[in-house]
Amino acid sequence: MTREEKLKVLKKALEEVIGNFIMWGTSDPRLAEDIDMIMSEIQEIEETIRLEKEILKKIKKKS
Repeated sequence: MTREEKLKVLKKALEEVIGNFIMWGTSDPRLAEDIDMIMSEIQEIEETIRLEKEILKKIKKKS
């Protein structure tokens, strides 16, 4: 699975977890933990993708 595919899956999972969080309210703290975990993973992947693009851009400029 590519990073982009994983990012798409995580964003879909985040939508579902947020939907459950809204539907069930704050009575289940595990939902908030799931949201935090998924958001952290999404941010990490997005940052990795951004850095890879920067590196590729610099490599192309030097070529």
